[in-house]
Amino acid sequence: MYSYYEISGFSPCEPNAGRDLVEVPDLSNAALFLDFDGTLVETADHPDAIELDEGLCVMLRTLLDRTGKATAIVSGRRLEELEHLLPWFDGTLIGSHGAESRRNGAYATVPETGSETIMMFKDVVGSWVQHHPSVFYEEKPASLALHFRRAPELHAECGRLLDALARDADEYTVHHADMAFELLPARVSKRQVVADLMVEWAGRVPVAIGNDATDEGMFRGAQDHGGYAIKVGEGDTVADLCLNDVSDVHRLLRDWVTGPVAMTPSPA
Repeated sequence: MYSYYEISGFSPCEPNAGRDLVEVPDLSNAALFLDFDGTLVETADHPDAIELDEGLCVMLRTLLDRTGKATAIVSGRRLEELEHLLPWFDGTLIGSHGAESRRNGAYATVPETGSETIMMFKDVVGSWVQHHPSVFYEEKPASLALHFRRAPELHAECGRLLDALARDADEYTVHHADMAFELLPARVSKRQVVADLMVEWAGRVPVAIGNDATDEGMFRGAQDHGGYAIKVGEGDTVADLCLNDVSDVHRLLRDWVTGPVAMTPSPA
């Protein structure tokens, strides 16, 4: 079914190690869409606590070169954070799930950036967080996020707050991330990111790698354009293949850069 992975009976719900991949994609004809937290780097209790190792930096630079710069980091983080963390990466950076972008040196944001609606949302949520200091509140140019990793007992309350705001504004929706909820413009999605970039990268085979619910749209976007998706970790997914964790992603990307390896189909 797939030109790059000749797999029979693969179960998307049971991750397999990246070292078992049957075939390395032709990077000169690929378009890579890579999530950041939980995919390229380990998820941390606080977004500022992540660590980047030199091996990953070298690997991403090599992938950028091998794909002719058709490699995009597609993250929920703000674009300025990505640029700070990846100052050497001169490829495409997508921030805030697609609300911000840097493509070919040009910057763009969605029209909702700084709108009256998002500013009102920020005032309401900012006031609520003052009474719940264990919840990390993240403001972005066109969205906002509540991270409850340090306060899992507030999961439902965080969701109810953002759901209530979204009900009063049809142009906004709530995205479920890994231990977080985010209020985003409805037009923004990683699936749309793939669609937009595949106009520029037409003819390439898109490959998307991500780890949580916000990446499911990116997976569908890759499949929409004749490519495939790889999920990191457990959980229901539309992805075609799965890996166990971040270390398997690193192993996979290293294999792609250095040469082919074999994959054992997962148990039926």
